[in-house]
Amino acid sequence: MSGLLPEGFHDRLPPAADAATRLESRVLGVARGYGYEQVDPPLAEFADELSARLKAAGGLRDAVRFVDPVSQRTLAIRPDLTAQIGRIAATRMGHHPRPVRLSYAGPVMKLSASELDPLRATRQIGAELIGLDTVAAAISEESEPGLGTVRPSFTTSYYEEPGFFTGLVRMTDPINNRRMMGIARVDLAEQEMDFFTLGPSEPVGRFALAPGGKKAWALYGEVGRYEFWAIDLEEGRVTHREPFQGRPRMGLAVSTNGKYLYIHVAGNTIDIYDSETYEHVRTVDVGGDMRGFVFLPGPDRP
Repeated sequence: MSGLLPEGFHDRLPPAADAATRLESRVLGVARGYGYEQVDPPLAEFADELSARLKAAGGLRDAVRFVDPVSQRTLAIRPDLTAQIGRIAATRMGHHPRPVRLSYAGPVMKLSASELDPLRATRQIGAELIGLDTVAAAISEESEPGLGTVRPSFTTSYYEEPGFFTGLVRMTDPINNRRMMGIARVDLAEQEMDFFTLGPSEPVGRFALAPGGKKAWALYGEVGRYEFWAIDLEEGRVTHREPFQGRPRMGLAVSTNGKYLYIHVAGNTIDIYDSETYEHVRTVDVGGDMRGFVFLPGPDRP
């Protein structure tokens, strides 16, 4: 036996698997302390019903489908958990007083992946507040007439101010049916959002906030072409696009002093670039294939 896995799938080994389980338990525990009850929907559902609830996110485009030998109907493996949480709140828990607080954690699987986000099988964890005007409800409305609804996808940042999320968002122009992208900054306590557009949607991801929160970088990735995008968050625009020799799959991190950009993941090396000149500074060999990247800076080094 070779132990090879399909592209986009990986084994989570100790101690990473233990750490992930503990983290998941802690997150759900915190949510429980705020009144969120955990639900556990099945991995697969009837494709037509799941598609209806995933319509806003592209339907079943990312879902793995197969024919159920029992019912002879098409089933779909969920590419996202939130649609199932909405179904549970509207049906099985439709009689519960609003708002309903639900938390969840479980595996999801996508039919395909992008170069900047290569994993097809992951775990998703979250909490939904349903039936109340919330940040999620506010940012699902049109931020500007004619731009369509904003659909954010935020990741954690080393340099984010507590209580805020900043990240890339995408939306569909309902008039011309064009995909657009921009930057959103959400104030969770005040349930407010600042947002600006960057233009038509392009294959840009791996958003990384700089220390101080006034600047950020992102990665543009197509086959054979990779770019650093520098984004001025105060002026609300892309200030520079710099081609560089990237890799098919990569992550992005910023040093604690903002002077260096780290390209990591999918390999055994970390490439370090100057954040002003974008010159390649050096390559660090970590001696093994990377599945993630954790920043633990020393007292005298970025």
